[in-house]
Amino acid sequence: MSRTALGGILFPLAYILLAIGFLTMHYTREKNFSAVVGEIEIRGKSTVGTVFSPSKIRKLVVAAAGLELLFDRLNTAVLTTEDGIRHRLVIDDWSKGDNFVSIFLSDGAGIEVSSSGYNGAFNLSTVIPATIPPVKSFEFPLQPAGNVDVTIRRDNTLTIKTDGTEYMLTLPPNSIWNRKLRRLVVNTEINQVLSESHQGVGISAIE
Repeated sequence: MSRTALGGILFPLAYILLAIGFLTMHYTREKNFSAVVGEIEIRGKSTVGTVFSPSKIRKLVVAAAGLELLFDRLNTAVLTTEDGIRHRLVIDDWSKGDNFVSIFLSDGAGIEVSSSGYNGAFNLSTVIPATIPPVKSFEFPLQPAGNVDVTIRRDNTLTIKTDGTEYMLTLPPNSIWNRKLRRLVVNTEINQVLSESHQGVGISAIE
């Protein structure tokens, strides 16, 4: 094949590849989103997505009772299995209902924040998948919103003061909130069966 013929094939091909690359970069720009479910606020950022690259959530913040679940590139949820391996989770999706917000994570894990609508009561529950080897702990970012004052009590509860309201957060059994790292670590034991373990957190306003 002559150089002229080869060049006639390669140049159009290179042009097509550059055009596809440009379109992919152009249409994977990010957009902001927000929503409110009762006293629960949701905000975040995701890519627009294309036929070549589906939309991905880059940042997600779910705020309630003076606390924030904040997920981004540096703050991810982690499942640690009993073999000591840490599995970093990404956000697959999220959804909202009349009184709840669900966060769907990879590997079948999840978190749900719900509000009863009475007396400022909130609940935070986790979905921990059954794996082999079993999950040893599930941790995720949980931090005070702004200048909210949080006090750790000896009875495994957090006192949260915000805007003149005081909330009491009861942590799940065998769990701890790390103030320095701003992460909630839920230690759990799961039987080696294909089921899910739900650990709940109750948040209620103190009158």
